Amino acid sequence: MKTKLVYLRCWLTVIGLVSAAVGSVIAAENVSSSSNMQPKATVTYHLPNVTGLKFYGSPARVIEIDGRSGLNFTGIRGRLALPQHTVGLPSGTLTLWMCPLQDLASAVQKPEHAMSNQYFGNYALLTDREAVREFDQANFALCFQSAGAPSTLWAKFSGGSFIQVYDMERPGAMVTTNKIQVRQFKWYQVTLTWDRPAEKFKLYLNGILVGLGDTFAKKLCDDPCGPILYLGNPAIAYSDIAFYDHVIDGQGVASLFRQEATKIDPVLQADLEREQTGIDLPKFTWAPDGEWETRLELSMNRPDDFQQFFVQGYGNGVEVTDEGFHIKTPSMEEANRSTGIGKAWTDIPGKPAMDMTRMYLWTRQSFEGDLYFSMDIKILEHGGLSLLLLQAAGMQGEDFMEDYFLRTNGSMVTVYGEDVRNYSWEYYREMVDIRNDRATHHIGKNPWSKPLDAQVENRAWELNRWYRVEFLQEGAHLRGAIDGVTVLDAMDSGFTGQGPVLHNGHIAVRFMMRTNVLIRNLRVMNRPLFKSHPLQ
Repeated sequence: MKTKLVYLRCWLTVIGLVSAAVGSVIAAENVSSSSNMQPKATVTYHLPNVTGLKFYGSPARVIEIDGRSGLNFTGIRGRLALPQHTVGLPSGTLTLWMCPLQDLASAVQKPEHAMSNQYFGNYALLTDREAVREFDQANFALCFQSAGAPSTLWAKFSGGSFIQVYDMERPGAMVTTNKIQVRQFKWYQVTLTWDRPAEKFKLYLNGILVGLGDTFAKKLCDDPCGPILYLGNPAIAYSDIAFYDHVIDGQGVASLFRQEATKIDPVLQADLEREQTGIDLPKFTWAPDGEWETRLELSMNRPDDFQQFFVQGYGNGVEVTDEGFHIKTPSMEEANRSTGIGKAWTDIPGKPAMDMTRMYLWTRQSFEGDLYFSMDIKILEHGGLSLLLLQAAGMQGEDFMEDYFLRTNGSMVTVYGEDVRNYSWEYYREMVDIRNDRATHHIGKNPWSKPLDAQVENRAWELNRWYRVEFLQEGAHLRGAIDGVTVLDAMDSGFTGQGPVLHNGHIAVRFMMRTNVLIRNLRVMNRPLFKSHPLQ
C-alpha cells in the first residue's frame, strides 16, 4: 500500500494563524446536505485541513490511505483543539473517521510499559481534557483502550475513572462494547449518539451498532462536557469529524457510512458484522467417541453435590434447591451498607481488597486431558455475570489447591492476576463494563491476559428459562456453545510466549456481584492425551 506523507510544521501554522483575517473561513463550518437523505451536520471539521484551528506539542503530518487524507501527530504530546461541538446538548450525534497506523487490540500490560508514559494504553479519539490521555479526569471521552479496563472501544459522559463510572452507587453514563480490535491502515467511521433525557447512549463502528449504555441501570448520571474537545495520538490518523444536534438512528448511521466511505473492505465489514451482530452463528455439533470418559456428573439438587465444591469468596450465596444450586451474590450497595467492603473494592494484583461480593465454586476434583464441560443455567434477575475457569492449575501444571494455601478472596484477581493459569470464558454477562443489551462472550488465557475469541449474539438473555452451556477442548482447539449454537471458536498455541496449551486442572464456576441464577446438571468428560498408571 502506497502511503504519502506530507509534513506540517507547528511554527508555520502559528504564522498562518497570526496572518489570517478575522473573517476567514475556518474548518468548523455549517455544511449543506449533499442529498435529501443525508442529515445536516451542525459543525464539521474537514481534517487534515486545520485552517483556523490550534494545535500544540508535536509536529503533524498528512497521511493519505485508500483515497482519504488524515491528520497525524508524530509525537505523544501532539493535540488539536476543536472549539465547536454539540456534545453538551441534551441529544446529538458525532461521527469521526480514524485510521490506526498499527493494529489496536487488548494487550498484556507490564510496569515497565508505563516508565515514560503511564497512559501508554490510552488512545484518545475525542476528549474534553487537553491532556488527552488522562481519561479519568475527563467528563467526556471517546477512546480506544488497549491496557486495563475495559480494553476496548468505549465512551463516557461522566467524570471519574472507569471503575468510578462503573460504581453502582452512582452509575455514570458510558457506552461499552464487547472486545473490538481495529486493523492498521484501515479507515473506520466511529459514530456516537446520545439522548440524555431518555438515557440512551449508542456507539457504532462502520455503521454497525457495537455498544450501548447500561440497559439495567435505574439512573445514569452524566456531567457537563467541556467547551473544547481535543484529539491526538501518534498511532492514529484523524479525518472528517461531524457534530449533529439530533440523534441519527441506526439506519441513518449505516447510510452515512456508505455515503462517506472512500473504500469499503468487504472482508473487514463481514468480520465486524459476524463478531458484533452474531447473525448466522454455526451450530455446535459434537458427540463423544469411546475415548471420552465421564469424570463428574452432578444434578446439583442434593446437599451431597454441594460437597463436591470448595467455595472461594462469598460463602453464603449457595442454596441447594430441587431445581439446582440457587446462587445469589450481594450488590455493591448491599456490601457497602453491611460491611463497607464495596468502597474498598479493587482488583489490583498483589494487593486486592478482601472482596466478599463475589464467589467461585471450585471442583475439588482435578481433570486431565481434552475436556468437555456442560451445565444448565437459569437467570432469575438481570444484571449479573458468570464465568467458567477451565484447566486451572499452577504455573507448571501442579495442583494449586493441593500444593498451596486455598484462595479465600472473591476478587477477580484469581482469574488473571495470580499464579493460577486457566482458560476463562465469560459466558453470561450483563454487567456495566461490557455491552449488556445482547448476550456477549469472551474467552482468554491467564495470567497472560491473552484474548482468544469474542462474540456478540443476536439475542438478549431471557429470565426464567434454562440455557445449556457447553465447552469443548480438543487439543489446542477451544469451542463454546449456548443452546447448541457455537459462540466461541479459538485456537491456542504454546509457542507465542503466552504460556503452553493448557490441558489439566480444576474447574470453577464464578459469579460476580448482584448475580441471581440457578445452575444444574453439571457434567465433565475427559479424553486422555497419553496412557498412565500409578507407580507400584
